Amino acid sequence: MRPEEPGDRLLFTGAVRSTASAALPSTVIDIWQANGAGLYSRFAPDLPEWNLRGRIRSDADGNFAFTTVVPAPYDIPQHPHASRVLDLLGQEPHRPAHIHFKVHAPNHRELTTQVYFAGDPWLDHDVVGAAKPSLVTELRKATDTDNHGYTRRFDFVLARESNDHESHNVAVT
Repeated sequence: MRPEEPGDRLLFTGAVRSTASAALPSTVIDIWQANGAGLYSRFAPDLPEWNLRGRIRSDADGNFAFTTVVPAPYDIPQHPHASRVLDLLGQEPHRPAHIHFKVHAPNHRELTTQVYFAGDPWLDHDVVGAAKPSLVTELRKATDTDNHGYTRRFDFVLARESNDHESHNVAVT
């Protein structure tokens, strides 16, 4: 994030654990999001190429934290073909505000998901249908003195990878 990034500051924290509740240290977490105006770097020509995109690792206890801005909801681009398809489906082009995550720990299934924010008017009308209740969290007004406008904690749980021969056993007669 640029030091002068416009928007409300957000301190986003969480932990990565296994389905057995064990901390997953050194988990790689890829993060990307739109800015406070609903624009993504690499798509908006006036934004730096890797703005609001990054990769962090969880600590020894599986915890992570990063500072960003609260993303804005946005409409997907209205190209003629996309507009026609949306019209035929009776859909509107809205995406609720969200942050993308790709979470990877050794010997665990990679998780790619998005986290949404309660109160967004487009949660029930997400054009891609990805805003599930389990992925919606509520922003909280910050009480710290580090100029964070909001805080949010969201934990991720990763399943262990399974070996093909274990998960797809078939009896042959």
